[in-house]
Amino acid sequence: MKYEDIRDIVVVDLKIDRYKLAEESLRTPVILARYLDIYRGEKQTLHQLTGKMNILKKEKRLYYSGKADPAVYEEKPFDLRILKQELDLYIEYDEDVINLTYKISMQKEKCFYLEKVIKGIEQREFSVKNAITVIKFESGDPG
Repeated sequence: MKYEDIRDIVVVDLKIDRYKLAEESLRTPVILARYLDIYRGEKQTLHQLTGKMNILKKEKRLYYSGKADPAVYEEKPFDLRILKQELDLYIEYDEDVINLTYKISMQKEKCFYLEKVIKGIEQREFSVKNAITVIKFESGDPG
């Protein structure tokens, strides 16, 4: 799911209608369950990307150290001899590694955003209760 899609549904789901506070209170567990499911899926995607990164780094380590399958070098030749201490630098600046690192970073940001949304949903009951208190106060009810 794209970050923008998540953000758009969050704006709709977390809006509290001051004229339907009882319904809003009852809707909170449903909303929470929805975002916990979304978060689980996004966290699973993050784990998959992390696994792909581990595999990619292993493949790049073999490639840059000259130990990859000869067919790999036929497809993408690499004729340099690099020192062992330079190996991590070549891997870090490899275009495939950079692209996957970016995807992992964006996925982490999405998960972080969802964690904050879930915390907000968990606090939603307090917002509903405060709205009820304000409405009572505005109507002249001292208690």
